[in-house]
Amino acid sequence: RERRRFGLDSISELHLCREEGISLFTNLDGVPVFLGEAPYVNKLDRLEYIYKELEPRLPVLKYIDLKVPDRVIVKLDNKQLRTKG
Repeated sequence: RERRRFGLDSISELHLCREEGISLFTNLDGVPVFLGEAPYVNKLDRLEYIYKELEPRLPVLKYIDLKVPDRVIVKLDNKQLRTKG
């Protein structure tokens, strides 16, 4: 199905790893998005739900982790925070 906030045009790279599963990288600022193993639909739904809020913050994010069920874990990049503020 088509996604309105986080679609194919939001992705710059896709990495497959046997141990870690799938990782995407955002087109803006190349932030890793860790999906892990299937099922992916619910994980992408969670990301799409909050992506509008996250998008302006991408320059200071280290990663977005969707591997934990029913959670979106966002890690800030402390180096970027120091240079911004």
